[in-house]
Amino acid sequence: MLWKNGQVQGEWILGWRGQCLSAWSEVPAADSLLGRHAAPWVVEALGRVTAAFGAAPRWEILGEASPRRAPSWESAASLLVFTHAFDRGSPVCRGESRHGVPLYALPLSPAERENLLFWAGEYRHTDSLWLASGALEKAAYRQLADPSSPLMREGRRLAGHLEERTDRPTYLFVLRYHGRIRGEARRPCPSCGGVWGRRPGRGPLAAIGEFRGRTLIPRAGSREVPRRRPR
Repeated sequence: MLWKNGQVQGEWILGWRGQCLSAWSEVPAADSLLGRHAAPWVVEALGRVTAAFGAAPRWEILGEASPRRAPSWESAASLLVFTHAFDRGSPVCRGESRHGVPLYALPLSPAERENLLFWAGEYRHTDSLWLASGALEKAAYRQLADPSSPLMREGRRLAGHLEERTDRPTYLFVLRYHGRIRGEARRPCPSCGGVWGRRPGRGPLAAIGEFRGRTLIPRAGSREVPRRRPR
């Protein structure tokens, strides 16, 4: 339940320490497990655990020198929906820094948070298939690079909901590895037909590389930005 709410991320380990069952997991920030971040189903699940064991679970932050808070979406000029095969964190980050924003901090419904997590999991699996360069390499690349693929259509839909909820321009990364020999710098946006190229390191999207995106979902205004991998 904590994972579905974005309060823990990545894999977790269960083990016994004496008579206590312990779990080790990664948290986005030192305050991620505080009650104010808990969704209703998290509160309900913790209540069942407390009733079963006669005591509430105890939390301990390991490896953190001082408390820290996760990046906020409210002060961000834009948001990015982005993940990759080796990512374990939130698929939503700030546009100017690409620092991850925990899902529990976003004004989303429980279903929307869960849908973002499941989409991110599917993207990571697809990215892993592409990186493995096996029999499904080309099929996986099409899912990652084609704005009209099922994977990208779902990403665009989720980015649109996120933009509606936050009132922040929200962008979706689209992989662009195989470029054209000529005319790549003048390649138009696949959505609006406008200029896609941009100079890196400037403005509210300074962290996204050398292309910019345009509107992909007219109703919600979500945007697409491709990502380049080095050859």
